[in-house]
Amino acid sequence: MARDVESYVHRIGRTGRAGELGKAITFWNKDYDIPCSPALVQIARNAGQDVPDFLRKYEKTKASKQWKVAAAQKAAATIM
Repeated sequence: MARDVESYVHRIGRTGRAGELGKAITFWNKDYDIPCSPALVQIARNAGQDVPDFLRKYEKTKASKQWKVAAAQKAAATIM
């Protein structure tokens, strides 16, 4: 997992460049990645993607400073 939301959005944004389609896969570990879950849910929803049940149940958890939902929205807006 990336260290913060901006790095994550940058990484997934690089999968489809110059108008080409790409596929991004995120490996999520319950032991380490719960604090980034609210932002991941927001990013997926903004991209029109389905949010898996296992991730949706952590949507309301407290986000870490590096994974604020507002930062996810701002970062996603820069690539759309």
